[in-house]
Amino acid sequence: MLSEEALVLFTAAGACVLLVLGILELVAPTRPRHRRRRTPPARDPWRRARTGPPVVRREDAPAWPSTAPAAPPVETEPPIERMLISDAASVAPVAPAAAPDATAAVVVEDREPAAAAPAVEDVEPRPAAVQWVAMSPEPARSPLEPPPATGSRSEPAPVAPARSEPGPETPVPAAAGEERADRQAGALAERCYALYEAHEFREVIAEAVPALDSASSGALFLDPRDVARLWGVVGLARQALGEHDAARAAFEEAISVAPDFERATWQRHLAALALHVGQHMLAQVQNATVEGEDRVTTLHAALTWLEGGLAAVPDDETLREAAAAARATLWPTYGQVTGELVQRQEFQAARRLLRQALADESCPAKTQHLFRDLLATTYSGEVGQLTAEAIRRMQEGKEDEALATLDRAEKLLTTIPEEGLADKRRQELERRLWWSYTKVGLRRLDGGLYEEALAPLLHALHFGSVGPERLDETKRPLVRALESIVETRSPLIQRLATDGDRDGALVLCEKLWSFLEDAMDGGLTRDELAAALNRTQALFDKLGKRRK
Repeated sequence: MLSEEALVLFTAAGACVLLVLGILELVAPTRPRHRRRRTPPARDPWRRARTGPPVVRREDAPAWPSTAPAAPPVETEPPIERMLISDAASVAPVAPAAAPDATAAVVVEDREPAAAAPAVEDVEPRPAAVQWVAMSPEPARSPLEPPPATGSRSEPAPVAPARSEPGPETPVPAAAGEERADRQAGALAERCYALYEAHEFREVIAEAVPALDSASSGALFLDPRDVARLWGVVGLARQALGEHDAARAAFEEAISVAPDFERATWQRHLAALALHVGQHMLAQVQNATVEGEDRVTTLHAALTWLEGGLAAVPDDETLREAAAAARATLWPTYGQVTGELVQRQEFQAARRLLRQALADESCPAKTQHLFRDLLATTYSGEVGQLTAEAIRRMQEGKEDEALATLDRAEKLLTTIPEEGLADKRRQELERRLWWSYTKVGLRRLDGGLYEEALAPLLHALHFGSVGPERLDETKRPLVRALESIVETRSPLIQRLATDGDRDGALVLCEKLWSFLEDAMDGGLTRDELAAALNRTQALFDKLGKRRK
């Protein structure tokens, strides 16, 4: 057993050890007595002014190709980029991954140290995630190299404002000005798309169109990519407003200036617009929403839209099927509309549509044959309409208007080609014209207008297709009119000769003779005109002149 002295010695040694440990804890404590708050790392103010806040982007989202300087990254993908990426992903090839350079983004994994102390309760933990950190184009600096001087404590270095405009005494380099304009243009495109998503379509147009006008006139510099985006958003806004023609023009502008990767997006939008408008117009025709000639006009407009969409996206089967359906509906619609016009006696409108259909090279041969027959029907129908109108004018006592209408009908009949009208139908129309001219001559003859009756009666003799029996019905009143003229003029000629006015009498005799010659040229014989010829020759004999 230990003696009393050994026990005291051990107790004193333990007390010394505890004393030494306490002193060491006071000098160098193993745990901090106060909670430490984590502070964000210091940043270079010039770098922050140039590059903006760090960006968090999905690693699988493809980057926008651009020839302009890289735009400052934002917190999330802009809405217009999400739309363009999603729309173009199915039609645009994925670019191969390029080697990282000084301006490319690098993946940094934020991990906690293995032996880190547990976090204090009031410190917000930072989640371990993969972030996209935009690297500055500045040259790399060694971790041991001190940061560049920013001035003394009492006078910090000035920080350039991010949106300061160049003054007259502080010119901005051209590259910096273009970079600022590029950022402003990108912000304008995103703002317009945000307005579009908010259904503020008029505001989109009010924002974008003046900027595009300024860019086209050279007053504002815009990157072609931003020009394409602005035109595209304008097209979307006009499409939402129902301004389809203006929307198509905007999409075409976007396609013409867009980069290769984005062009497919606006082509898809144009194709979708063309399909929507074309199918709507086709449904209007099929459901008889439009009537008359508007049906053909609407079908042509639908074909124009659908074929324009196919020009943008040739491999779209839905557009191709819709265009084929519109083309198949076109020819029956031509026939139905022209048939309705003929029934309403709108012959000129029917001929215009038929000529339009026959001029189309895609019109089938069988359909062309039917349309030519229908075209001849319009001619014959209009000739019949004009002759009926002439008869009505005669009954009203408007003989001059009746003759003018008959002249129009005869000219129209002569324009019909021989193969375009059956012989029987042509003879029928000529018979109606002959009868109308003869009727006008008879009315004038019965009214005592002998000279006025000569012209329609002589014209009626030109229609030889009516046959000799019908021509005799015209010759008899014509002979009677000539004999009446000679009978009424003879006393006047004799009185002039008695009064010594031989020249005046000869003029009247020559006029009578010209009437008789016209009748003989028209088909009358000397035997038929014997009485009128003998009496006229007797008048010439009294004046001392012989006529044969």
